[in-house]
Amino acid sequence: MQWTGWALLALGVWLIVAPFALGYSAIDAAVINDGAFGVLIAGLAAYSMVAPRRVAEVFALFATAAGLWVASAPFFLGYTVWHGPDLGQSAAPFVADYPVPAIVNDLFVGFSVVILGLMRAVTFGAWRRA
Repeated sequence: MQWTGWALLALGVWLIVAPFALGYSAIDAAVINDGAFGVLIAGLAAYSMVAPRRVAEVFALFATAAGLWVASAPFFLGYTVWHGPDLGQSAAPFVADYPVPAIVNDLFVGFSVVILGLMRAVTFGAWRRA
């Protein structure tokens, strides 16, 4: 399932770009966390596509762990408590405050990475059981 590697790579790159594309670049913790883990996830995905199967399986599990952190980071790093300047009302009436795009993005990307990483790890592990 090579497509899972490409999907993980794309999610890692998106995580790097997201603070600037979605407009939450003023949240320093989000920018640093998303940038660092975006590089980590993209690197693990890229290397797992060319690595031997056993190494690729371990790297897929590392990507899964990174995805768990990305999904939980908004709550541990305090994205949910915005202390910055008032940026005004959100353009969308159902989006409450400024850190919401950061939280939603990290939850979506984090859980997507977890699912894809587990799929990739299970696929690599299946060859040993056969």
